[in-house]
Amino acid sequence: MTVQPITFNYKHLGRKGCISLSIKMGNEVLDVQSLNVLDPSDRDTLMSSLIEKYSELDPDDIRNELLNIADEVVDGGTDDSEQIKESQADRLVALASDLDLFHTPGGYDSECFASFETDGRRETWPLSSKAFRYYLCGRFYEKYEKAPGSQPVQDALSVLHFQALHKGEERLVRLRLAEHEGCIWLDLADADWRAVRISSTGWSLVDSLDVPIRFIRRRGMLPLPAPLPGGSIDELRGLINIPDESAWKLFVAWIVMACRPAGPYPILIVNGEQGSAKSTLCRFARALVDPNQAALRRPPKDERDVMIAASNSWTLAFDNMSGVSASLSDALCVIATNGGFATRALYTDGDEKILDAVRPIMVNGIEDLATRADLMDRAVNIKLPVISEGDRREESDLNAKFEEARPRILGALLDAVSGALDKYPSVQLDRRPRMADFARWASAAESCLGWEPGEFLDAYFRNREESNQSVIEDAAVGPVLVEFMDGITEIWNGTYKDLLEALIQQAGEKTPTLKDWPKTPRILSNQLARLAPSLRQIGLIVERRERTKRGQVVQLEWVGETSSPRTSPAQSSDQTPDKKGVIEGVDRAEDGEDSLPTCTETPSTYTATKSLDNSELEGEGVDGDDGVGEFPPRSNPVLLDEPWQEEF
Repeated sequence: MTVQPITFNYKHLGRKGCISLSIKMGNEVLDVQSLNVLDPSDRDTLMSSLIEKYSELDPDDIRNELLNIADEVVDGGTDDSEQIKESQADRLVALASDLDLFHTPGGYDSECFASFETDGRRETWPLSSKAFRYYLCGRFYEKYEKAPGSQPVQDALSVLHFQALHKGEERLVRLRLAEHEGCIWLDLADADWRAVRISSTGWSLVDSLDVPIRFIRRRGMLPLPAPLPGGSIDELRGLINIPDESAWKLFVAWIVMACRPAGPYPILIVNGEQGSAKSTLCRFARALVDPNQAALRRPPKDERDVMIAASNSWTLAFDNMSGVSASLSDALCVIATNGGFATRALYTDGDEKILDAVRPIMVNGIEDLATRADLMDRAVNIKLPVISEGDRREESDLNAKFEEARPRILGALLDAVSGALDKYPSVQLDRRPRMADFARWASAAESCLGWEPGEFLDAYFRNREESNQSVIEDAAVGPVLVEFMDGITEIWNGTYKDLLEALIQQAGEKTPTLKDWPKTPRILSNQLARLAPSLRQIGLIVERRERTKRGQVVQLEWVGETSSPRTSPAQSSDQTPDKKGVIEGVDRAEDGEDSLPTCTETPSTYTATKSLDNSELEGEGVDGDDGVGEFPPRSNPVLLDEPWQEEF
């Protein structure tokens, strides 16, 4: 039986929106109604009554016809802008009824999102983003062949926010990298919304509909190329100005760590004169993990800008820095390890905006940037040599070769990440530096990178020793304190005022010219508190003691039998030699780091003795000419019998 078409005919009754509506099926009049077509309740009442009488009618057809009549009534001169906005908003909300609406944790401060399938792929966008607004308006135009008004769109978005917040599920969204069920997922951010699944057995390219993570896109994100198997990360070495094997291993280890979804992350600091290709090295590193339209940026003005950048990018890269202020140094340290920041929300008096992110960071500049001990303790420092005129290459040629090799280099990088996932649970280190997670992760990737076991740790500890010496030398009070204590074989006790007077006497006429020289005992106390980890590295212990009537007491002591400021570079900030100079293994971590299982092997040992006149050094692994202890024997990662699982 052929169903006759339904037609709607109406005429105005003289008042705004009031019409006499005739509904016909073929030539038969089904019903005649008088209603205010601009009133949503009148439209709903009519639609319900028609469906109740005539079950063969389609509710959507009736609703759309009534809304079209409402538009015609307004266009015909009975203008009621408020009512027409409501009608367009209703249609916009109806168009979004098939979307997957959800929100992130955080109560009313949550961010609301929509996931939907289009052209065979799944996309996820914030409801407040321009991308989702354009998508919603586009669907409206495709259906009604007209553009919705800006106010109806805003009204519809408010309703969708309510639905996502109160009726949608609570889910996490991720930016570029995520961990799920023991695997790492890397968002390629390409037009097809594909991602790479990295497991302990390898990696594979996955279509968006099969990706379990809700990845989101932020402004400026660029796509990664589809990785290719069979490449080598050594292809990158011929395109950057890396000085030696140690620097190369540290650089590659930083990139591999940047592909881990969980921090803390080391801060890559690249120094060099003009013409040493610092920016090129950083730009290529970022292009392998998190390419962006503004790959390298100028340093932000304040902590808020740093945190906003971290919330919108997986990797932070700051270019051509002249120095790192105290506040910026603290902000970088927080983002590399902790990640919390709160500030007043814009255009409000009391609302607070919470920003939380832990990100890989790289900075470059001509000057030494890690002049503060807390920043140095989290940093990997690479100094680049100047490129001679004969070795310079055209940037266009260099970029072309990098882009041609990038899919293969990325594939090799993913191989290293897969290898790290496989080895990490069973790798344990008998030397643990401040960034123990980074050291362990990089050591787990050594075999896939073609390195010998322990080569990374050798390079890392040596780099930390060099950076540590720089921190002491750059501090105004550092060299003077070391010089003052160099001739003292016993424990020195006194107030900070006594120490300041002694250091002024030690510095002599140089004191007025020294930058940041402490003017008061309190400033000296604060400076020594920051220098304490670096001083401990060279064997000088600075310890606050009890307060007396004369003031706060400080105790200075060279540890062990060595009273030289030049001790083993293997000695980390959480290791203290005993009286014989043997470095004991520890089973603790500082600054809130989780303790790791202790190694069952005997730790590497290092002994050194020094005569009281500072004229002779002798002992295992010691250079008797300058008193600088050589690097102790390589300490290899240890494979545990029972793997220890760590959550990302």
